[in-house]
Amino acid sequence: MPPADAPYWAFKVHAYLHDPPDKPFALLAERRQEDGGHAKWAETLASKLTGHGREPAWEALITRADHVAAGADRSALLPKLSPEIKELRHPLSGQVIDLGQFGGIGPTARDQAKVALEAEIDQLAREMASADPRKRFFALWAVLPHRLRRRTGTAGQQELGVLWDWLPAETRMPNHPIALHQTLVSALGAVLYLEAEPALLSFSIGPVQQFIAQAKRTSDLWGGSALLSHALRAALEPIVEELGPDHIIFPALRRSSLFLKWLAKAHGLEDTGGGTDYAGLPNCFLAVVPGSVASDLAERCERSVRDWWATLAAKHARELETEVPELAGFADMAVDQTKAFLQVSWGVSPWSAAANIQPNDDACRSVAWAAGGHLSPKLAHFVTIGQEISRGPRVNAYRPNGGTLYSAAYDSVQRLLDATKRTRPILPRQEGGLKCTLCGQRSVFPGAIEFWRQKEVWRTAYKKLGERGWVRRGEALCGVCWTKRLFGLREIQAPSTGEVAATPFKAAVLAHFHELERDVDEVIDAVAQHPTWGNAFVVPALRHAKRSGHTRRERFARVAGEVLL
Repeated sequence: MPPADAPYWAFKVHAYLHDPPDKPFALLAERRQEDGGHAKWAETLASKLTGHGREPAWEALITRADHVAAGADRSALLPKLSPEIKELRHPLSGQVIDLGQFGGIGPTARDQAKVALEAEIDQLAREMASADPRKRFFALWAVLPHRLRRRTGTAGQQELGVLWDWLPAETRMPNHPIALHQTLVSALGAVLYLEAEPALLSFSIGPVQQFIAQAKRTSDLWGGSALLSHALRAALEPIVEELGPDHIIFPALRRSSLFLKWLAKAHGLEDTGGGTDYAGLPNCFLAVVPGSVASDLAERCERSVRDWWATLAAKHARELETEVPELAGFADMAVDQTKAFLQVSWGVSPWSAAANIQPNDDACRSVAWAAGGHLSPKLAHFVTIGQEISRGPRVNAYRPNGGTLYSAAYDSVQRLLDATKRTRPILPRQEGGLKCTLCGQRSVFPGAIEFWRQKEVWRTAYKKLGERGWVRRGEALCGVCWTKRLFGLREIQAPSTGEVAATPFKAAVLAHFHELERDVDEVIDAVAQHPTWGNAFVVPALRHAKRSGHTRRERFARVAGEVLL
């Protein structure tokens, strides 16, 4: 596996900062010969964070990674224009972004951006003075972008704010942010540092729709979706810990509060911008990894997610065993059911870091193996045109390289993943006895006894746990659905359907609170006799009451909607 030594992570800092976050402004200054150029400025920033300059041996690796990343994320056919920023475009839609809503980019933006960037890097360097290089890289990746976004500036100065996320890596192609280019260069550079060729790893967890849909309350729906998000976070852990979060191409981890909160907690980071709102993850990811260890990494990602889910299932099932001793053995059953239920599929396919490619050469055949070793006609034509232009008078044109083959590599790995999903093995498991009232597929009792006795045990569970909302009358849950139920109720808060239905009534009462104080007090006093009735999830429309500082208004906002109905 990759070395966990300091030089690896220090190299990644320099690879990430091969271009500075304010590159468009630095290019403009470079063109006007106002400073030492954007590359020198970037190296200065990286040296502040690592405590030393770039090693001579790193230069060639970073340059090669930069060229390959440029081949992947931008066109080779670009006009020769001034680096002035005249417009920004949305990376997906291509729609021009109205800079007026952000205050525009004023004439002092270049100087202001440089001052802001240097100030934040200096602050980060001071905070990370005693930290190991891996933590410094994590801080650069997660903390610096958030701090730049939130800067408000001083009187008379215009801060960029969210425009930091939109500054392009190439001003002639303003729909590709510099932040995405930086992460790809650091990831590809790390692969080359490890003396490997890049590969794409596509990873998927399931089932999805069926698992989420098997629900009887909103917390079940929310819990199923959240479980899959947390499971993907667990699957990502081996790659993030050993290679870095920059190796994840999809999803955008810097936009996931779930991931940022985990990263901050795991590595003692502050100010990652995780926020308080829940932003989950999908059920799949795509990563660029060293080809020599790609399969090993994929297997470790699979073990990580399976172990995480099995541990969670055992934890929640043991709580049920403690409350209802008649269900002894439920935890072992839950773990076995989880192993059979969870479907993990992954595929690995080569990419290429070749400095120069020709249609249907060895690099192309290796990457496009799923299409018979041939590039699509459009991509082959693009490579041919790019080669012709790079040999002509347009010296600023990029020569097609391995990065240009990204679309072919992605097509190959997705084809492999789809084939893997269709041929995955099914682990046989005997599911006898009474079936789960949520999924209707798995057993609810760890043993072979009469149905009426199984029902009697779950009636006992309802008597003990019904008031907490863990079990409803007539319910009996399998190990998988029990995990989803408790996860949705305890670890992820969500409003019940009754709470959603009662929200307009609550809002009307709060609007006439002074006229109805006596009636509200009676409700609050009655609810106080049943603690769970006064601890409802407060929907966003009523959060103003929760934050009002008025105790009775807040207590009424937290009265369970089912009670009011």
